[in-house]
Amino acid sequence: MLWRGTKGPSRTLDELKQSIIDLDKRGLNHSTLIIDKLFSKKFVQFRKLIDDGESNIQLSFPNATWSKEYFPKVLNIVKNDNLNFSISQGEQSDKMEFLYINFKKDVGLAHSVMAKILLEVFKEDPNSRFHVLLNNQRVR
Repeated sequence: MLWRGTKGPSRTLDELKQSIIDLDKRGLNHSTLIIDKLFSKKFVQFRKLIDDGESNIQLSFPNATWSKEYFPKVLNIVKNDNLNFSISQGEQSDKMEFLYINFKKDVGLAHSVMAKILLEVFKEDPNSRFHVLLNNQRVR
């Protein structure tokens, strides 16, 4: 039970929209937002990028060992929704492949795609509760 307490408060799917807003308003360039579920290795990761003074919200989904079965499903969502995306190697030394989706400042679209990943790809229950990590800190 102690470990559960260290994850911070949990949020509903609808409440996660505020976390994306927080990333956009409070985050600095390259700030990260990670949304996960207790006792799960699956997560959704956003980051804020500032280019020429313009902030953008970007979802980055890894093609990692844990996500190999999910990567093509997320890619299908992106293609079916005609979203602006790219696939490239990450900035880390392992050169893992990432799917990057740029939402610009459209928090509603970012939340909608995140919900599709959680519900349709990860098969989470719509009543699940999730945890948020913004810049390596649990958000209260």
